[in-house]
Amino acid sequence: RPAKRLQLADRVADLLDSYQIYRPEMLAAWEDGRPWEGVAGHPDEAWQAELWRRLRADIAAPPRSRRHEALLARLRRDGPPRGWRARIAVLATGVLPPRFVELCEALAHHLPVGIWLTSPLPQPWGDVRSPREAGAEATGHPLVASLGRQARGWFRAIGDRPAWAAGWQWLPSPL
Repeated sequence: RPAKRLQLADRVADLLDSYQIYRPEMLAAWEDGRPWEGVAGHPDEAWQAELWRRLRADIAAPPRSRRHEALLARLRRDGPPRGWRARIAVLATGVLPPRFVELCEALAHHLPVGIWLTSPLPQPWGDVRSPREAGAEATGHPLVASLGRQARGWFRAIGDRPAWAAGWQWLPSPL
């Protein structure tokens, strides 16, 4: 029984942690006692919102989302602290969460930021099309095409940001 409780606590902690990264606006609504429009009425929202409020009442430190906003404001206002490296390198094993992209963008206004996105494909993800998108000449795997759609959306979302004005460069794997 204690092992099951620990497993449940671990799963709930992971869930709330992912909300801090991907859905900070939902947690802010819950802290204010409001339902979040994206999940309002979902059967799990009530207990999750109540759990979040109780946890926040017991923890003095601000939540990750508020610390993130404070860091972004400071970086935009003052730049990185003295003594930081001359450039930042990020190795991503998948599409970066929007919060991480915001942080990289804020840093990129002050110093070079390189983002390396690993890929098992010999061509950029944006070039991968689903059979429906490609028409009769499609030969790709549906899973790869689905992941390609996600990556295309990610590249479009950050490609227009001023911090990335230098653009993207595809470096094929030497393997």
